[in-house]
Amino acid sequence: MKIASIFGGLLLLVVSLNTHAWTGTGNENIDGAREFMRFQNENGSGASYDFGEMRHFIGKVEGLSNVFNEPGYKFAVCYPEGTNGGQLFELAANYLIENPSERQKDMLILVWQAHVDAFGKQQWEDCYKHDRWLEVEKL
Repeated sequence: MKIASIFGGLLLLVVSLNTHAWTGTGNENIDGAREFMRFQNENGSGASYDFGEMRHFIGKVEGLSNVFNEPGYKFAVCYPEGTNGGQLFELAANYLIENPSERQKDMLILVWQAHVDAFGKQQWEDCYKHDRWLEVEKL
């Protein structure tokens, strides 16, 4: 049992370090968040958008959201049925913009917090995907 706990702790550390290396901090992603919101607010009709910044930001939020939406993830988020990527990106971007004192934290934490603030935490049994997730766990 002790070896399993040590292995689990090491695995969590490796995943955390890899996630930080891939997603960075809020400070490293604020430009992408601002650019995404500028694009949204101008309905894409403005000038000289930095699509590279936006793509990086969107990719990171999408990747993290996919992890949070997995039934095996310890801190999973049950997104409401019909939630789309645009909503998830906007929530994350607004959280970064409106919480400058939090930006030194990893994007993993910031995106998760933005989504939990919006959707709340749900027990597995209350999640609309509960039956589908039970099927996945059986595989």
